[in-house]
Amino acid sequence: MYRRQDHPWLAGFDPALVSTIIEAPFAQFLSRINQCAAMQGLCTGHGRVARFVSQSAALTAVAYERHIVETGEIPTRDNLHDRYNALVWLTFPQTKAA
Repeated sequence: MYRRQDHPWLAGFDPALVSTIIEAPFAQFLSRINQCAAMQGLCTGHGRVARFVSQSAALTAVAYERHIVETGEIPTRDNLHDRYNALVWLTFPQTKAA
């Protein structure tokens, strides 16, 4: 169960969204985060509709960024780092898009 005091680095973010990101099984997390992205009209810096997809292969940092630019797909693994990245995309979309 998510408890804010266990994750101080998540302070300041929407608690309901944080709870979903931390606790949901991966498939449900992707579904929920993509619903939120669609509701926000989340786009990449090149105007592509952004959506989170399961990362099926290892990507270098350059390949990761290029993939987002070319497809709008944000490769996402089932770990806290990538879940946090999704939270940051939804909270600071213009920063991430840049």
